[in-house]
Amino acid sequence: MGTEANVSVLGRMLGPYGVLRGNRNLQLLFGGQVVSSFGDWLYVLALGILAYEITGSATVVAVLTFARLLPYAVLLPFSGILADRGNRKVLMISADLGRGACMLGLLFAGSEETLWIAYPLVFLATVFSSLFKPAMSSVLPALVGDEERLGEANGIWAQMDSVSFVLGPALGACSPCSGRRSWRS
Repeated sequence: MGTEANVSVLGRMLGPYGVLRGNRNLQLLFGGQVVSSFGDWLYVLALGILAYEITGSATVVAVLTFARLLPYAVLLPFSGILADRGNRKVLMISADLGRGACMLGLLFAGSEETLWIAYPLVFLATVFSSLFKPAMSSVLPALVGDEERLGEANGIWAQMDSVSFVLGPALGACSPCSGRRSWRS
């Protein structure tokens, strides 16, 4: 009886993931979002650590954080309109390519002389995220197809966001331990 109860609990926990079964486009979007969401939290943590390690200034970290968050406040109300009226697939692909280019550009912000590069790049990366998120939210119902299963899809997306919010920074906190610089010095 104990084994049946464990299977039942596991079945209930994994049940909403059944919405992915047989839906390749939804599987690809979900898998991409898992990687992207973990990467976003690793990026947020690494950006703060890098800025503080280079400058020793909490103010620099705060200004970078402000530059990273400002586009959400300014653009999200309008990007939903763009997602509703434009080609969502093109918008999502373009936004992801733009974010990728910004992340590659951040590789050049490794010293106090080049840290300035990070300010426009984190701003632009968030501009692209502000375009991607509403487009993804508006395409999700069409990908799920069944309105009754949309709640399950939204649930696994929320679960993935929550797990990456906790595990992304935790994994990122371990990464300085394996880097070339000592995080204790």
